[in-house]
Amino acid sequence: MNKDARSKATYSRSSTKGKAAAKSAAEAKSARRTWFVLAALTGGLATTGGLLTALAPPPLTPDRPASLRATNQDQPIDQILETAVAIKPGRWHWIYVHQSLTPSGNARTLAQGTDGLADHFLIGNGNQLTDGAIQAGPRWGWQQGPGEVPGVTVRSDCVSICLVGNFNQHGPTTAQEKQLLVLIASLQQQLGIASDHVKLGMDGADTSAAGVGTQFPVATFLSQLPQ
Repeated sequence: MNKDARSKATYSRSSTKGKAAAKSAAEAKSARRTWFVLAALTGGLATTGGLLTALAPPPLTPDRPASLRATNQDQPIDQILETAVAIKPGRWHWIYVHQSLTPSGNARTLAQGTDGLADHFLIGNGNQLTDGAIQAGPRWGWQQGPGEVPGVTVRSDCVSICLVGNFNQHGPTTAQEKQLLVLIASLQQQLGIASDHVKLGMDGADTSAAGVGTQFPVATFLSQLPQ
């Protein structure tokens, strides 16, 4: 092979190698670009998912408390009135309040076997549940009628509220009274229930769990309700 032929062969091989190297570099660049795009998409989806999870309301559970402090109202009443299903117009006509007749309790300890908490709402006294804390039971979340309260059958169109305590021995705490007033007033407004349809205990059952006890300031409390 002469000198010119060898030069041409060498140039041809160099050119081929150069093209192969350029092609390999282009493919690597394309692969990196694809990886970056996929990574960005994955990161974006993860961020969006995290935001949706953070913004989603917490599920209703039998023992999920929401404290509504009457002094500064850290948590709005709307939070405790959230429901899993829509409230049908005209579903509720009464609000019924009674005592637990126990020194302590919360939605879990006062649940009745497999039927769960008989009431829609529970207000703590500081023993097993923060003083004035309100718990929403599953019956409210799913818009079901109240369960059976010992000694009385509660109407199915009645929102049932239980105050933790034995009010034959002492009255409710200041926080309980304030929170009960806030809760009832909010329910009245949302459900269109008049004050004469708010029952503090059942007639003739004041000293039982179906009543509010002899030490509950019934007249004073009713006078504070919206008319």
